[in-house]
Amino acid sequence: MNKRDKRPNRSDKYQYVICEVSCTDEYLQSFSNNDSIAHQLNPYGYDERADELVDELKKLFWEIADKQLTPRQKEILHMRADGYTQQEIANYLEVNQSSGWRP
Repeated sequence: MNKRDKRPNRSDKYQYVICEVSCTDEYLQSFSNNDSIAHQLNPYGYDERADELVDELKKLFWEIADKQLTPRQKEILHMRADGYTQQEIANYLEVNQSSGWRP
């Protein structure tokens, strides 16, 4: 037997055995509380209040933007929010992407 045959396979370190085990409903429900693994990995979970706050912040942002920005700045901001790239916006406005200079 040579050295190579004696060397353990790298995957031997992370091989797992998965088996199916029957369990009671109470046992399964114990994983749905604040002590569960899922809660430990993502303690924030889904919170509808967070979505409502995000929507309110977006509304306030656009109100401030509409009051504070020039029409051209608003146009660019709306295009960016709609997913246009910097290059696409520059082409639309017929300006140089990096400086805003018109050729």
